[in-house]
Amino acid sequence: ARTDRIPFRVVRQQCPCAACINEFTGERILDPDSVPLDIHPQHADLAGNYGLKIGWSDGHHSGIFTWERLRAIGDLASSNR
Repeated sequence: ARTDRIPFRVVRQQCPCAACINEFTGERILDPDSVPLDIHPQHADLAGNYGLKIGWSDGHHSGIFTWERLRAIGDLASSNR
């Protein structure tokens, strides 16, 4: 089993929802620098068997993070250390 420790801010910056990524072009709409340094989850709920729906302290709550997406974010965070 693998365990990744991903900073909350990195996860929030990688939100896959349509408010953060243009669903037609795939271009990131969210400015990663606009995510507060002290961002944290206020709640996390299972989204079926395929991921997590996270409610953030900045009021954002529309992203669903699949397990595959979280693994990719973990890979990204590891390579940036």
